[in-house]
Amino acid sequence: MSDSEAVLASNVKTVPRRVHLDDLLVDPKNYRLHRPGADEEVPDERVEGMQREVMTRLALESLSKLQNSILKNGFLEVDRIVVRELRTKAPAGARQKYLVIEGNRRTAALKRIQGQYLAGDDIPDALIRKMADLNVVEVTGPPGAVKRFARRVMGIRHVSRVKVWWGFNSAALVADLYAELEDFSKIDDVLGLGGGDAKRLYEQYMAFTQFAIHRDYARQANPRKHYALLAEFLSRGGKAWLGWNESTFEFDKKDRKEEVYRRIVPAAGQTAAEIHNPARARFAVRVMMDADRSNQFGDGIPLDDIPPFPTKGLPVLSRLKRALGYLRNLPPADIRDGSPEMRVVQEIIDEASALLPAGDVEE
Repeated sequence: MSDSEAVLASNVKTVPRRVHLDDLLVDPKNYRLHRPGADEEVPDERVEGMQREVMTRLALESLSKLQNSILKNGFLEVDRIVVRELRTKAPAGARQKYLVIEGNRRTAALKRIQGQYLAGDDIPDALIRKMADLNVVEVTGPPGAVKRFARRVMGIRHVSRVKVWWGFNSAALVADLYAELEDFSKIDDVLGLGGGDAKRLYEQYMAFTQFAIHRDYARQANPRKHYALLAEFLSRGGKAWLGWNESTFEFDKKDRKEEVYRRIVPAAGQTAAEIHNPARARFAVRVMMDADRSNQFGDGIPLDDIPPFPTKGLPVLSRLKRALGYLRNLPPADIRDGSPEMRVVQEIIDEASALLPAGDVEE
């Protein structure tokens, strides 16, 4: 651990240990696996029984690349795994089990490599020996103090410094810290963030959580798809249109909020949502902020049917040539009779014909 992490060890002690990989248990409440609305705690008595499920879920977190790196370079312990004692009644003579606080992906990758070895794959001898003699850091102390220490260690390592998590993981950790500290400036100081970053992450977490627990959308809510989309609606214009409440950290305007939700999930029979990437979300916010277009968005008119914004700085001739070039390069196979694409092409022909002087239109 770094010196900055050691400073956080108020009421806790850190003790170096040498343990077998079999005695390390990956954490079911790892922030990489976090979902709003899930149970706050997993009792230690249930942890061992959940290992298969947790390993399956962690396998989706790009473990293959980490596994290959370990197989090629060995397991480097410059950054040691941090654990706490698993508080269960172990059978007489059984080895102590430990819950991984920090280093769950590395532990999971090692366990997958161990599985390959047990299945008969050729694994370097040095790596097999290392699995039986891992250097870890055990955190000891009152349960509450250990939990607070763990959050700070993860925050320092993954929110602001060593290996940054993607936004939702970081925001979930900030949300837990806010429940404890109730002060964004303190969280900024603890994690070494810039002024206002903790509040921004918390707002994004709360915006996604409000969507994720909605009775009509809970089953479709996916942090990897929807967290970044909803974050775009926290700009000044998005907050104003949706009625962001700075006290409860929620969107208050129910109908408008649900209009956004409707547009970020696929409609019945569709595979893609209307708002499916951040750029599309930013365009939606721009529409919300425009007096001539915001009502159309609120009335459910598709974004593609809302009049486009004028393109500034580009001459009319250049815009027409750009459109012509696009049409010339469009593969004919993409335009089928009766298709939506063909209908748009026909609309283009009709609009172009309407611009021509009457005498120039061929009969």
